[in-house]
Amino acid sequence: MAYTDSEYYTGTFCSDIIPADQQVKYLQRASDDIDSMTYNRIAEKGFSNLKPLQQVQIQKAVCYQAEHLYNYGDMAMLGVSSYNVNGMSVNMGANNRYSAQAREALMPTGLLNRGFSFK
Repeated sequence: MAYTDSEYYTGTFCSDIIPADQQVKYLQRASDDIDSMTYNRIAEKGFSNLKPLQQVQIQKAVCYQAEHLYNYGDMAMLGVSSYNVNGMSVNMGANNRYSAQAREALMPTGLLNRGFSFK
């Protein structure tokens, strides 16, 4: 289950980069990535059981990650370091699987900290 939906993406997050007919797919894939980034703590605890700040930041992170996946496609998943086609060059570090903006959105939640635990 995605941690946010198309309504949040277009209404609250105020973006339209991802076409409407593809939003569900990318928001779901991004939610899976956010689970991976947060060591599955969200799925473990349950999104609705998290603090309001955490919920908001997770939804933002999902939107950022969805756009990252949409913009970079499979190259983001591979961590491509260099790609050249007909004179157009793309350079990505090996750490580009996840959006930097998504990571920053998750920072105040504590969910990226390996030592974090729910009490």
